[in-house]
Amino acid sequence: MDFFDFEKINLVFQSKYLALIILAFLAAAGFSILSYRITNPPMSKRRKRLLTALRIAAFFFLFLSIFEPLLVGIKKLIIEPRLIFLIDTSKSMELEDSYGKRAETLENFLASDEVRDLEQSYKTEFFEFGDTIVPMGDALEFKYNATAIGEVLIDLYKSHSKDAIGNVVLVSDGQSNLGITPLQVTEDLPFPIHTVGIGDPSAPKDIGIKRIVANEVAYQETPFPVRVYVESWGMANEKAEVIISLKKETLEKKQITLGQKGELNEVEFEVTPLETGMQNLIVSVPSQEGEFSRKNNSRYFSVNVLASKRKVLLISKNLNWEYTFLKRTLEEDDNIQLVEHVLGKGAVPGQIARLPSDLEQLQEYECVIILGAINQISRAGPGGLFREYVGSGGSVLYFVQQDIDISPGREDYWADILPFTLTKGSNQVTMNEFNAVLTVEGRYHSITNIETSDNLPPEQAFASLPPLEGFIMVGGLKEGAKSLLVHPKLREIPILAIGNYKAGKIVSVTGFPLWRWNFVPVGFGKTTEVYTKLIHNTIQWLLVKDELEPFVLKTDKNVYKTGERVNVLAFLRNENNQPIDGAAIEAELSRTSVEDSLEFNPLSILLDEYEKGVYEQRIPSLPPGDYLLDAKASLRDKVVAEKKKKFIVEEYSLEFQNVRMDRNNLLKLAQLTGGKFFTASDYTGLPDAVKIEEKSERIKLEKNLWDNPIFLILFIIFLAIEWILRKRSDLL
Repeated sequence: MDFFDFEKINLVFQSKYLALIILAFLAAAGFSILSYRITNPPMSKRRKRLLTALRIAAFFFLFLSIFEPLLVGIKKLIIEPRLIFLIDTSKSMELEDSYGKRAETLENFLASDEVRDLEQSYKTEFFEFGDTIVPMGDALEFKYNATAIGEVLIDLYKSHSKDAIGNVVLVSDGQSNLGITPLQVTEDLPFPIHTVGIGDPSAPKDIGIKRIVANEVAYQETPFPVRVYVESWGMANEKAEVIISLKKETLEKKQITLGQKGELNEVEFEVTPLETGMQNLIVSVPSQEGEFSRKNNSRYFSVNVLASKRKVLLISKNLNWEYTFLKRTLEEDDNIQLVEHVLGKGAVPGQIARLPSDLEQLQEYECVIILGAINQISRAGPGGLFREYVGSGGSVLYFVQQDIDISPGREDYWADILPFTLTKGSNQVTMNEFNAVLTVEGRYHSITNIETSDNLPPEQAFASLPPLEGFIMVGGLKEGAKSLLVHPKLREIPILAIGNYKAGKIVSVTGFPLWRWNFVPVGFGKTTEVYTKLIHNTIQWLLVKDELEPFVLKTDKNVYKTGERVNVLAFLRNENNQPIDGAAIEAELSRTSVEDSLEFNPLSILLDEYEKGVYEQRIPSLPPGDYLLDAKASLRDKVVAEKKKKFIVEEYSLEFQNVRMDRNNLLKLAQLTGGKFFTASDYTGLPDAVKIEEKSERIKLEKNLWDNPIFLILFIIFLAIEWILRKRSDLL
């Protein structure tokens, strides 16, 4: 500590036994005085006082260390906040529009007198960004395939100490196409952001495929619909063809009339797949004369084609709203042959008369849905049959109600196949409204990774649903089972869980009533797509059997836009279907075609284990092309499993979804943070808008003295001097 830099310095004693130590010191001092009252041989009073003082001083430094002294200093620091320049170097910033070349405009701004004046007036830092933020290099390189302004601002704030940022100057076209929006983070930022907009705020002449809506699962030789939304600007009354193709073979064409101000054309195709397996289809629109960009004229989408129409058995203990809405949703899927059986009064016309009585009859159905009926099923006799059915590869969707029979001999029918454990409280109903929340696994799983028509992320899609009224208090998850939805406070309660039993799958739903997610949104003018997709995704997951292999490698999508991050997931299990932890999973990422592989160096990717038996890694944005992941799982340096996974990054880029300068976004960002908005043609007022003042902060510094060797040294010195003087005075 430099004592001259502190405003105030205090000495504090920390010992809990301060009073007792003081009494001990006083006793030691008293003993020292008594020791020299009478000496043999006699000595002068001056010599006695000196010896007494030396002994008391020695005791003083000994007891001072026992007091646990702490030196506390208050220091005033002067902080000079920095001016941060954030320069957008995403690929949209190298475009040329009616306002000129954006790259040249950006370079002119950086070389301007206004920026030079600010550099002379304040300490400045320059960063470039796209989907991440790095210090700006000597030359601008427009390399980012996506722009995440919101995430970049949060990363900037977290990377600097408190009060280190005075103002921020953000230079961009304002298009944020990845991650959280910049307006969502303004409340967390304690500094003003001045924005400089680059580019033309009006849309150029362009046409693009905005969105494709199609089922993720289809059935061989069964037509399925594909809806394509085409957006066009500056092309009033022009004609264009929309083409859907598979393996470079055109399946169908339709002509549309283009618009002037971003109008959407909805085009519907009907596709009949002839082969099973994952099929990658392309929707494209030929380039138009004078079109601004051709990179958004084609889009891929993938469909998993299954062998035939699937037979599903729906068992309900009675007629209720859950049954009604579930049945209605399932009947919308022409690929499902629904067979029903209601156990209670009011049987459904056309239902089967009796439940299957043996395994052969039950295996006619690829999936069984049970609505709170397993107690009645168990009493009817075939409870153990369902365990055998799931073990042989069958699938069950079970809506848990207050119906679990845990009496001796009955619980064994279901305990093995359910994804949660059974306890004495497993049939307890808890009435408490709540909104179910996604788990980490739920964000990526095909059941709950739901894309809505308004492009809400899955977390927001489920948060927008009406609350459920209650849940069944079941036991905890079994090893290997996964919660996709949980209670917001009681996160150990699996609201929607998945599990495996031998070769089969099971999904359990413990929250109720789920039908509210279908009924209530309609009253508020909203769609029911989250409920509908949740049910369809669940059935499709139960019907697809490929995830039961010991080693599963997958990506969260089969087709990515250029600029999107690729999330890789791997699941490793033993022969008993139990998760394996501690494995090393390494994958090599390469291009599938020989020509593309010459331009792309293979990447080695090591997956991280985020929970037992589940491994993941996120790959930054990739250039367009067909990719192959070749993964190997190793235990104790021995390869135990291998798997490959293909995916596509299409040329359609996040950067070219919207290429106009988003003036409104930049203006609001500046207003909400206390900054000002400027255009690339007029930013002369920027130096006056930037106001940064020095800030002061008082900090407290502490230094423990009890362990300082100086106390021991002084104690020894004073005792040594006393001993020498005693010897010279012939004292014992």
